[in-house]
Amino acid sequence: MFHILFLGLLVIIPESLCTNPGAVARITEKGLNYGLEIGISVLQEKLQQLTIPSFSGTEHIPIVGSVEYSFTQIHMTSASFPSSALSLVPGSAIQVTISGAQLGLSAEWAVKFLTFFHEKGSADLSVSDLSIIANINVHTDKSGVPVLSAGSCTSQIGSLTVRFHGGHSWLYNLFDLVIEEILRYEINQFVCPLVTESINYFNPKINTFNFQTPVNAIAEAEYGLINNPIISQNYIDVDLKGEIISRTHPQKNTLVPEAFSLPDNDNSMLYLGLSEYLLNTGAQVYYDSGIFQMTVTQDTWPAGMPFSLNTNTLGILIPQVAKLYPDLPVQMQIFANKAPTVTMMANSVTMKIPFTVQVQGIKPQNTAVPIFTLNVDATFSNNIFIKGSSLYGSLSLNSINLSLAQTSVGTFKPNVLQNFMEIALSMDTLPKMNAFLSNGFPLPNIAQVNFINPQISIMQASTLLFHF
Repeated sequence: MFHILFLGLLVIIPESLCTNPGAVARITEKGLNYGLEIGISVLQEKLQQLTIPSFSGTEHIPIVGSVEYSFTQIHMTSASFPSSALSLVPGSAIQVTISGAQLGLSAEWAVKFLTFFHEKGSADLSVSDLSIIANINVHTDKSGVPVLSAGSCTSQIGSLTVRFHGGHSWLYNLFDLVIEEILRYEINQFVCPLVTESINYFNPKINTFNFQTPVNAIAEAEYGLINNPIISQNYIDVDLKGEIISRTHPQKNTLVPEAFSLPDNDNSMLYLGLSEYLLNTGAQVYYDSGIFQMTVTQDTWPAGMPFSLNTNTLGILIPQVAKLYPDLPVQMQIFANKAPTVTMMANSVTMKIPFTVQVQGIKPQNTAVPIFTLNVDATFSNNIFIKGSSLYGSLSLNSINLSLAQTSVGTFKPNVLQNFMEIALSMDTLPKMNAFLSNGFPLPNIAQVNFINPQISIMQASTLLFHF
């Protein structure tokens, strides 16, 4: 889930600016702060692996005189970050603030004084009230790949104490302020570079974003970024291309995306808007591939149907069919005559498909005889849901409108076939389309993250997916 933090950070190549998106992603402060927890754990891990270079020097102590000292094997033993927060700097960057951090370190020490006196031991170092303020910037490299980088970064240590163990520790504790000052400087030198490493940790994760991802053997989803992210006070909006293209015969899409935006909500971690444009480009690709063409015969007729697919059955509704073509098997050539149209309205998604249905009698030697041709405007409702990281749909037939295009059995009122065609579409054509939809549709994602407890709200011109 935390990888979705970076949907709000990616920047696109400048020449594509100002294009309307097919999809919009929003990451809110709530989502960013959830991702911040991961970033803090990375920083904590890197700090605990930190080794500070050894150092040495000379200090004058009353009575004793000059003392030569050295500190070696300085390493981190603990790191905690009780308070961290993330805020957005409108129009520019993301700011991370860490306060009250505590670090524990250990070291080996050695001293030499009065020419002949040598001692060594261990020391415990404690850092408290460490504060860090860092900005995260976003840019693209020469190939246009988004890259995160650290902007300004400052760190400040509230207090640092050193406790010597072994030898005349009481004596060396007298000049611990000198040691503390050196360590304060050395630790501050390493904090911001480690913050930079923690930010860079996420760049390989960004590269797993599915800019182009196969939907199936026919189609591919394109989620490339098309505009600079819009950083406001409470969230980041990112415009994605949001388009389906053919994998076998890619060509320029003639549809034009209309402007749309997400409502001003920031209660959830992530919002994702999918426009009608995205779904309609998919409908066009599938139409061009021919999947809305099918042949229905008695052999493919679903088991359990209340009637057989022959001229005698049709003759019950249109007597002239049985009279002119008695006892013949029937086949129906069903094909969409143009791409389906997906429409979103409040709380509903509908798909309209204009079918042509050619009804033919099959004579001996498999000779097809045209009986009549219908135009069938079918409207389906789509129940959508999310599973894993994909969007799924399930169609149900709402209504059909019939008109007679051609006939070899004389004119008849096509509405006599209303029930017959509804049964044919519901029992044969519809299951085939739903089987196709059951494969799912990949959503914009990073590293195959699963969406947990999503809520879906459908608005005109976009589908909003709320993720908590």
